[in-house]
Amino acid sequence: DSGGSGLAGYQVERCTGSGCVDFSQIGTTVTVPYTDSNVAASTVYRYRVRANDNAGNVSGYSNIVAVTIAGPAVNGSCGSANGTTIASAPAVNVLCATGSAGPVTGSGPWNWMCGGINGGTTSAQCRAESLYDTVPDAFSFTSQTGVALGALVTSNAIVITGMTGPTAITVAGGAYSIGCNGTFVAVAGTISNLQTVCVQHVSAGSYNLPTVTTLTIGGVQGTFTSTTQAPPVCNYSISPTSQYFPVEGGVGVITISPAGCSWSLPALPSWMSLISTSSSPNALTYRVAANNTGSERVGTITIQGQVATITQASGAGAGQPDSTFGPSGANGGLPTCGPSVGDDYLHWVWGAQPPGKVIAHTADGKYVTIGYN
Repeated sequence: DSGGSGLAGYQVERCTGSGCVDFSQIGTTVTVPYTDSNVAASTVYRYRVRANDNAGNVSGYSNIVAVTIAGPAVNGSCGSANGTTIASAPAVNVLCATGSAGPVTGSGPWNWMCGGINGGTTSAQCRAESLYDTVPDAFSFTSQTGVALGALVTSNAIVITGMTGPTAITVAGGAYSIGCNGTFVAVAGTISNLQTVCVQHVSAGSYNLPTVTTLTIGGVQGTFTSTTQAPPVCNYSISPTSQYFPVEGGVGVITISPAGCSWSLPALPSWMSLISTSSSPNALTYRVAANNTGSERVGTITIQGQVATITQASGAGAGQPDSTFGPSGANGGLPTCGPSVGDDYLHWVWGAQPPGKVIAHTADGKYVTIGYN
């Protein structure tokens, strides 16, 4: 509005294309809005405007505005593949006559929809049948019971029947082997009619627990179940039930049966100490201290109600008399035969025995009578 001439109107310019710069004037207007009726569907136009006054002066251009002209609404409709029986998945160009659909894959049957365009409605479901029967007959595996804990368990082999073409196979909770050739996989694959298949899994780590593997072939499922064994019946026994130690003491071992049964650590007499325990086999290893009491001592170790009796020689020493004896020719006397000092096999027991006799106490707790000169 130079010199008070007044606003005359607006010049409207347009170019075609999302990146166009070749603007040309398509009209003028004094009022807003301005309507551009000379457009084509599915086309992008860019517009800019500048003002002019009655003296012929013009302003700078406005910002550029891009407009996309939508096409007419198109309803989706099924293409030529709809209702057909074919060997492989249909191509994209035969899925929809109008509208759009994503590609379909797999071994069929195939289902798809044709989406509407520019607000058009989506078609009802379209479908093509497979030339092959890819659904097998029902199948099942034989369950196994009493299996070991944490064991690798393989099912029986089954033959897949009832199909005329290959189909998908998947597994959950284990692995499968087509042909049962020892090679097991857990990834999806394909299987054909009359092929054999078996599955495999690791059994549970506790007693009486099932583990289940599910195999799916062409939409049909079969399961394989293994159940671990019951806990063992624990009729406990120990060995040995008695042990003899010399005055110097020593190390003893007690084994506990049956294997696989749990057992509690027993209390030990004060003159014994625990060295170790083990579970394969069940065993307790202990140490007997030297006997400085001057008399024979006896203790017990009780494991799950089973008693082991532990006897240790007196402080007089192994191979020596337990009580004072008289000089040679009196009651007793040093024998001229028998174990030497420090011998661990015989424990002499002296006392009022018949002349020429002495009682010997063997390492396994038995007494025998022997003579001496």
